[in-house]
Amino acid sequence: TSNTYGRVMLEGIGDNTGIIVITKGKDIGHNGEVIFSPSDSSLGYSFRIKAFSRNIKLTGLTFKWLVGTGTEITCSVISLAQVTNVQIDNCHIVSNGKAEGIVPIEDTSISITNNTIETLTNNYTQEQDCIEFSGGGGGHTITGNTLIPRGTNPVVHRDCIQIGGIEGQSNNYVTTIANNFFCSPLSTVPTQGLYINNVGSNRFLIYNNIIIDGSAMTPLTVTQTSPYHVSAKMYNNIVIGKTAYTFAISNLDTLIVKNNIFMSDSVGGNAVMIFDGNGLQACGYKDFNYNQYFERGHAIRIDTTANGISRESCTWAQWKALGYDAHSDTGIVNFANIWGTNATDYKLATGSSGIDGGTTIPLTNPAYDGTIRPVGGSYDRGAFETAVASNLFYYISNNGNDANSGTSTSSPWKTISKVNS
Repeated sequence: TSNTYGRVMLEGIGDNTGIIVITKGKDIGHNGEVIFSPSDSSLGYSFRIKAFSRNIKLTGLTFKWLVGTGTEITCSVISLAQVTNVQIDNCHIVSNGKAEGIVPIEDTSISITNNTIETLTNNYTQEQDCIEFSGGGGGHTITGNTLIPRGTNPVVHRDCIQIGGIEGQSNNYVTTIANNFFCSPLSTVPTQGLYINNVGSNRFLIYNNIIIDGSAMTPLTVTQTSPYHVSAKMYNNIVIGKTAYTFAISNLDTLIVKNNIFMSDSVGGNAVMIFDGNGLQACGYKDFNYNQYFERGHAIRIDTTANGISRESCTWAQWKALGYDAHSDTGIVNFANIWGTNATDYKLATGSSGIDGGTTIPLTNPAYDGTIRPVGGSYDRGAFETAVASNLFYYISNNGNDANSGTSTSSPWKTISKVNS
């Protein structure tokens, strides 16, 4: 059976001697679903931890926001304020659209792992981010989550994850964002996947994510605000946009981008990537390689100068001539079921040149679904590692040799038994 409670606030609890764990009971008769769901919207949260609380873990719980008059400014299902080392793990966070999911404000070292965070279908006008960080010290871990925004109102602010408000300050801590499914494939209203903007000094480590955005917005944005310093390392992500740029960058100190798949599934022919702000030259150290870029029906373009007034687009050949993406590709990308609503819909299918097209990056092993990399000769690009062969044809010849690779007419096998082995 389930047990439902009203709103809860924890203030000034916890110390450095251990972790306070809040979870459902483990005794027989007390181990049903535990739900926190307020009966009114008067205080603006379902569960709140605040005022210098630390070392608290919420696990195996359900948090809901199913109330509201429609006149509230900003509410949140889970509110964190001025706390350190709070963990939210294996929980279900649900909003009717009148509250955001998890909102950490002025917090440090928040861990959000293995949760489902969703808004129900709605046409409300409140902000509807699944997770919104602001004004904290950075050093967060966001891994293994499924993020599903379903609002339909076209004027609403709606991101799967937003990090802003000078988050990170001057600490330069590492924030890890990995193995998440940003699920917004059917959205026709402005929605962004991962939106990092107006932040303080941070080091972002972003890998094995699946970021799908069917709206007219950019699925992945990372920008730096003066006088702070931001670095980003991005490995083995899948980023798919419908009509806008798939990836927007602005003024970063360091940018390393490898083994990713960037796909623009658009009839408009937008550039697949844009350097906003002061353009390409405003980013410091840059290392792009082993990526896959694909624009359906269009040649690859990359906007290297975008100051709000003019655009300068590079062709693929021009981009490579600048010294980037020497081992990257622009071949066709085929997924198991593009624009599907399951993470496994974005496994690479037969014919995708991203199979075995990556380089070894131990950090991304195992892949999103736990598969050990590599399955074939090399890492795949993107979040998955697939057993689908990139070449299904084998060649035999009377002049061949079973010690050959068998994958081309110049290196054939000799016997049928080798084909069947």
